[in-house]
This record gives sequence, C-alpha cells and structure tokens, in this order.
Amino acid sequence: MKYYDVFSETGFHSAFMTTYAFSAQAFEDVPFPKLRGAGCRNIAILADKAMLNMSFAEYGAPRYAGALYHLAKVSVGGAFHPKMTLLVGPEKGRLLIGSANLTALGLAGNKELVADVRYSATDKDNAALFGEALNYLRSYVPAEDPWFGDALSRAFRYSPWLREAAEIETPGDQSDIRLLADKSDQTFLDQIEAAVAGDEIERLVVLSPYWDAKLEGLTRLREVLGMPPTDILIDPLAAQFPASVLDGATVELFDLRDETVLSVRPCQSLYRLRQRMGPRDFRQHELLPSGSAGTDYPKGKR
Repeated sequence: MKYYDVFSETGFHSAFMTTYAFSAQAFEDVPFPKLRGAGCRNIAILADKAMLNMSFAEYGAPRYAGALYHLAKVSVGGAFHPKMTLLVGPEKGRLLIGSANLTALGLAGNKELVADVRYSATDKDNAALFGEALNYLRSYVPAEDPWFGDALSRAFRYSPWLREAAEIETPGDQSDIRLLADKSDQTFLDQIEAAVAGDEIERLVVLSPYWDAKLEGLTRLREVLGMPPTDILIDPLAAQFPASVLDGATVELFDLRDETVLSVRPCQSLYRLRQRMGPRDFRQHELLPSGSAGTDYPKGKR
C-alpha cells in the first residue's frame, strides 16, 4: 500500500501532521485533495523552518496554505525531524509515525516504513498514545501562531475523546506500543533501554538510510542492548556505509536490493524464535523501534 492511500479513508474531520521536508506541490496534488474529498477539512501541518523556507525559495508559496489548511514553521536547535500524521474523527483515530516526509518521494517514491496505530469507540486501548502524540506535537507549535489553537479547538469540539486522551497525565508505559520522542532529560537510547527492561536481545536487525563515519550511533545502540550479534540491511547504491570500522565477528551486512534477503538471514533468527515460542510469547520478546530517527549519532542522541 502507498502511504498516500491512507488519506482517502472517511470518518475523519481533522488531520494534524509534522514533517521535516515539505513539498507544497506534492501535498496539494495528492494527500490534500484526498483528505478533503473524504470529508477532512480541518488540517494543520508543522514543518521544519529551514526546509520550508528552502522549498518556498525554490518553488514558491503553496496555493492553498493559509486559506484551506494551516502550515506553520518550526524553528529548533538542529532539525525538526518527526514525521507524524494524526487523523481524528468523532469516534475513531489513526496515528501514523515513520520515516516519510510530505514530499513526492516520501509519499510515493521512496521505500518508507510507517507505524499505523488505531483508536475506535470499541477499542480504546491506544487512547493514551494518541494524547501523548498530540501533546508532543503541541509542544512545538510556535508561540506566535494563533491558528493552530483554533484547529485544535475544532478537533476537540467534535472529538471529546481526544481532549480526554490529551489530559491523561501518565501514559501507559506498560503498553505494547510506546511513543519515543526527543526529551530534555532522556535520549532515544535511554528510552529504548528502558523499554527493553533488561530482556536479553538475541539478535539486532538494523535498517537505516544514514550512518555516521565512525558508526558511533550503531555502537551505542548495540551497547545499550548488550552487544548482540547484529545484521545490517543496506542499499550499497544509496548508503555510504563505513564498513571498515565494523567488528566483523559479530556484525554482518546484507544487500537490501536482494529480494532473497527476506528468506535468509537476517530473518532466520526471527523465524527460529517464532518456531521455538508460541505467537503470544514471541510478541513479548520482539521489539521494533521505528520512526524518523536514523542510526547516525546526532539523531540517535536527540
């Protein structure tokens, strides 16, 4: 399924989105008409200020921003890098977090990984996660922005469940799904370590488009997880991977372009675990951190 297909789903009145790179033409040609055609008219986007200015300088201002949807510039030390879509309806919600920017490549061209979490009136288990995601997004709204608050008020008016979720003081840390976000007192690695909670990691499988020159981000991740044997999936044509600094005894590389890679290692270890454990037990041992952060150290640090 293409990422942009999700914007055609009916039953949502509001969409709150974040992105690092933004292409007005791509957004206004594909997701925007799909959202409006499905009845979603309350749309607000937060984008990295530097990237947005660069897009405006090269391609001009968006046609419909400021009139039919809200677009705000976020300025932070470093990059505003999350890619999140929060779709809100009277009795349902959909939260998508992953690697895809609101650009032509992010929406349809690249290979992207996006987590898809749902809320409904009959399945409210993920309500706290929606509230946590919304509060994270709200924390980056520019102080001088008067319009995002209006969009949020409209969403709360038609979806009281979202207001209640946003008021939950302590999100469920014991949930099978957790939101890992940049925090002043905790790095991503700290949060991954807390989620692992001392479990033994038998094998680490890593898929990332970016790597730092000394593989410091990868090394720190492996240290947090107890230095497990590691399989790395890379695209040799796209990734400049510094293989010379690897500990070859415990790390193996796999060509992501090879279609057979999913039928051999690195997936053999996961297959053996599934054979040895029941499906219910296996879910307690399989951890899948995913999102917008690469394995290069600066992003791993924030």
